[in-house]
Amino acid sequence: MQGGPFMDNNELFQAVKKVRVSDGVVEQILGLIEQGRLKPGDQLPSERELVELLRVGRATVREALRMLEVQGMITVRPGKGAFVADDINRISGHEAIRIWQMEHANEILDLLEIREALERRAAYHAAQRASKNIIKELQEVFDEAEQCVEKGDIARLGYVDHRFHSLLGKASGNPALSQIIDALGETMPSPIRSIQRLPGRGKQSLEEHRAILHAIMNGDAEGAEVAVSEHIRSLCELLKSLSNESSVVPEVK
Repeated sequence: MQGGPFMDNNELFQAVKKVRVSDGVVEQILGLIEQGRLKPGDQLPSERELVELLRVGRATVREALRMLEVQGMITVRPGKGAFVADDINRISGHEAIRIWQMEHANEILDLLEIREALERRAAYHAAQRASKNIIKELQEVFDEAEQCVEKGDIARLGYVDHRFHSLLGKASGNPALSQIIDALGETMPSPIRSIQRLPGRGKQSLEEHRAILHAIMNGDAEGAEVAVSEHIRSLCELLKSLSNESSVVPEVK
């Protein structure tokens, strides 16, 4: 990259050590953001450059960028690349969710209403149709989410949460329903995807996922439907409570 803000990329980035590699990539980029070396609006190097700088595979880079996008830390603009989120230093994750909900209350509740209807049906069918392999995948994803909550790994938790809901659609045995659920998940705005940052939300979401998983494993179709509704409605109630808070957003200078 010539003449841009990343002329010293080799000084910014280091080869990733042997941990779960995508987590290492996420940790390094988050560290640069927290240190102020990557600022709001800054463009990240291209996927190819990150592969070379971090000495990892392209699939690993893509997974890491996806995790960061899910958490609202970066935005990915088709044809342009990945950028540090503009409001990352202006407001906290809590404030970002609250402000966005206040400005788009009807839109977000409409999306969640659709999500509840789709995922209720998916869970109902999953309890009747899910194969042993799909149930095993759901259990593995749930176990990973549990580890994330225990370790406080919020960046990874958002990604795993998204994966759980995607698998729920797949478990329904209805490819069309699964595709629609995935498409809806992709349209959810970053502030809502960052809900796991709120204190206690990760644990609550985990218990709600546990209820969904157990109902599916037990073949309890109606119970699975109810568990999904309780999960999504608790999110709606949380977002409504945030919009009613009287906290004031600091003025940007």
